Amino acid sequence: PPPPPPHPPHPPLPTRRSSDLMKVLKNNKAPGLDCILNEMLKYSQSALLPAYTKLFNSILTSGYYPSKWRDAYISPIYKKGDCLDPNNYRGITIISNLAKLFNLVIHNRVISFFKESNLICENQIAFQPDKRTSDHIFTLKSLIDKNTRKGGK
Repeated sequence: PPPPPPHPPHPPLPTRRSSDLMKVLKNNKAPGLDCILNEMLKYSQSALLPAYTKLFNSILTSGYYPSKWRDAYISPIYKKGDCLDPNNYRGITIISNLAKLFNLVIHNRVISFFKESNLICENQIAFQPDKRTSDHIFTLKSLIDKNTRKGGK
């Protein structure tokens, strides 16, 4: 028998799904080194959506992630305080918006797989929509308060 494939085949991404993902892209965001704006992706979808979908499906099938999509630059963002103090800045990484869109495809597939396989505990909140760390902090504080009022018992 022929050897098994190195990884299971990925179901193709339907064009409709690519269109849904475009809605998530925010306007007025910096482009990556390829100079493609989110607005360009959104406004070109009537003509280019099948091409974007074909590109994404080709990447999923081949397993080859474009090397240019790995290129990024770090932009300093001022937080507060003395603007001459480098400690008052945080860096954000700017990558290709097309790469961001594809990364969203991968993210959604991984999350779907985890949920379908029951690999995400209901108490897991990191990177989960509509869940906040502050919910766990509140629960922990409530338990600490409850136990300290009872004399630590």
